Formats: sequence, structure tokens, C-alpha cells
Amino acid sequence: MISIVNVTKRNNGEYGKGLQKYVLRINREEICEFEHVFENGLAKCLEQAAEAYRIKYQGMKKYECTDMNDFDRILKMAFDEIFPSLKGNRTLKGGDDHEGKV
Repeated sequence: MISIVNVTKRNNGEYGKGLQKYVLRINREEICEFEHVFENGLAKCLEQAAEAYRIKYQGMKKYECTDMNDFDRILKMAFDEIFPSLKGNRTLKGGDDHEGKV
């Protein structure tokens, strides 16, 4: 499972406002950390997660994330590189609208 977890410590009621710290995980393995301004929304958070991964594992020049299709592609590549034995055998589980092969 790919997850993005807000790990910001609650400080003076600022949790969920302003600059927050996040961790990108695949299953239980922490992949990378990044910061995100909460008010910028989910789409920006996902872009920043992909960028943090790209910086750590691919280097800045190898991939560019310019839209959500790039984000999906990068996450698929990340999964394949981290778990090569599962390559091509990934299934997303979610609601009725979100289930299917990756």
C-alpha cells in the first residue's frame, strides 16, 4: 500500500494548517519525507510526494512530474524498483471506483 502520512507534531493548534511534514511510505517502509503547505490541497501534496521520491531515488533530471499521469507513472516505477519480485502483480484496492490493476 502506498501512503502519505502527515507526521507534523501538534504545536499550538497548528496541525492541519500551514507548513506540514509528511512521509511517503510503501507498506511499512518509509521511502522519503517532504514538506507541504496544507492549504495548497491534495493535488499539490501528491505532486510534492512524487517530487520527493524522484529527488531521492531517480535524481532530478531522470524524470519530471508535470501532471497526475506523471505522478502515477513515477509511483508505478517506484513500486517496481523497490519490490521487483512483485513487478506487474499490483492491484489497487479501494471503493468500487478505485479497484483494478496498476
